[in-house]
Amino acid sequence: PAQSAPHMDTAKLLQVYEKSRRRWRETMMVSQLEGIMREAMEEGSGAESVDKAHVAGLGSLSCGGENGWRSMWQLVMFLDVITEEKKNRTIKMYAQDPAFNDIDEAFLAKLGIETSDIDIPPSATPAASAHLITPSTFFFAPCMPWALLWPQYLHNKDREPALFIGNDV
Repeated sequence: PAQSAPHMDTAKLLQVYEKSRRRWRETMMVSQLEGIMREAMEEGSGAESVDKAHVAGLGSLSCGGENGWRSMWQLVMFLDVITEEKKNRTIKMYAQDPAFNDIDEAFLAKLGIETSDIDIPPSATPAASAHLITPSTFFFAPCMPWALLWPQYLHNKDREPALFIGNDV
């Protein structure tokens, strides 16, 4: 796990999250992403059956610095998409990253996101949470390298996610 920044706790992470969420909602990207999601979620696309959302490769949210901010922005975008979809149905949320520490896991739990204690294996091995990727999953991994995405999560055509936001594979 990553070491958290000095004096970081879940309350501070919640403050950073709320500030980041407000700033995100003010950007033009929000309407662009909403348009993409609306199109992707059209009836008959298969994405309307999403009942799980899995984010992988976030990194530590509590580590501070540039990496912590990048992780927070990814989380804000993930939750923005899911919050919109959760208005119409129940969606269970999951996150996995070997960098998560106790503060990250407690913070994510406050947001209703279940974390996995399982480390991501070497690149040639499917990830332990790969079973969460099914035809009813929204899979969000925008900064995970394809060299990990493909063998660990997206290699099984029978388990392709309903919706995927990430790198080109």
